[in-house]
Amino acid sequence: MNWSLIFKCLFVGCTVLSFCMNILIMIYLFLRSKSRRNEIIKTILDSTRVENHIKESIRTSLSNSKTSLSPQQIDEIKKDIIDEIRHLQHLDEQESLSSAPIQQTIQATARPANIEKKKYYATAVDGDSKTFCSVTSAPIHGETVFLLTEIQTNRCEFEVYEGAQSLVLSEKEYLMGACSLDKTGNSKIITVQKGVTERTTDGKWTVREQAKVKIE
Repeated sequence: MNWSLIFKCLFVGCTVLSFCMNILIMIYLFLRSKSRRNEIIKTILDSTRVENHIKESIRTSLSNSKTSLSPQQIDEIKKDIIDEIRHLQHLDEQESLSSAPIQQTIQATARPANIEKKKYYATAVDGDSKTFCSVTSAPIHGETVFLLTEIQTNRCEFEVYEGAQSLVLSEKEYLMGACSLDKTGNSKIITVQKGVTERTTDGKWTVREQAKVKIE
């Protein structure tokens, strides 16, 4: 038995396998884009550079050996590389499909809901209970004093309603119980800091934090 020839054949096989694995790793990284797979496969099948590189790798490793690969064997090596590329591509596509719902969930969670905040319109506050006497879904001319904007369920910020400027300037008592007032003028009401109100179990809106208002 010619052990020398057997070792040389094994060495050739290992050299070819190492070369093929290097090619596979580089091609797989490049194929992450998925858009040039067919182009790369055709290039490998038609490439004389790949064929010459295989021959040169073996020639360098076995410089004193007459062992060589036939064109058919080189074609088989190329086809094995292509089969592995297709297999890796299939695994990559399966991974992308399985991770897609997770990515969509993450994006949906990160994206804030584009929901318009609810608004209510309130009259003056009852001094004893610290609740708004009336809260409606639309402003009422001559009665509405405050605009309420929902920030949480049953919790709103409130400010002086812009349409109530004339009403409040003529009767500043409408602000009592709901606002702390800084009076420096008599022409325009400005909400410096919004107040906070909460709806209690009986359905009434109670002032938790007074708004800060000034008159210029």
